[in-house]
Order: sequence, then C-alpha cells, then structure tokens
Amino acid sequence: MSQSADRQVPERVAARVNRLLQEDLLVAAPSLDADLLATGLIDSVALVELCVVLERVFQVHVGLEDLDPEHFRSVNRIASFVCSLGGVPAEATDPPA
Repeated sequence: MSQSADRQVPERVAARVNRLLQEDLLVAAPSLDADLLATGLIDSVALVELCVVLERVFQVHVGLEDLDPEHFRSVNRIASFVCSLGGVPAEATDPPA
C-alpha cells in the first residue's frame, strides 16, 4: 500500500466513525479532534453503545481491556483504535472524497 493510501485509510475510518456517531448515537462532534468525553458528548452509556456499533460495523472485538478512555476521546482517536484492532474492511469505510 502506498503512503497516500496508508493515510487515506485512517481518514476514511475517521469519516465513517464520525458518521456513525451522528447517525447511531446522535452525537455531532464539533471536529475530528474534539474531546468527546470532556465535552460530555459521550457518557458511559453512549460509550457502551459506541462499542457495540464499532464491533458491528468494523467487525472487531472491543474487550474490557480495551476500554481505556483515551481510545474514545475523539473521532480521530476512535479511528486509530479501530485501525489498531484491524477493523478496516472496505465496506465499512466511506469512499475517498
């Protein structure tokens, strides 16, 4: 995979995560780096719902050991976390803009 393609994957995953937050959790992140926890946009219930959505869409397993708040602090961090779990199937990402 080229460097350009390497960069596109996390960007596409971040775009997909952002859309999932909006559509499934009704959370509108002000930016991809906004702190979703500190702003109260994601609480403990929303975090559990988000994990279920991530598992379903990206075909990953989010274990108890993965529930580090730092993984869920922003859209970009969630996308990086999903990528670290290997969850980047083509059908789960938005096409490049």
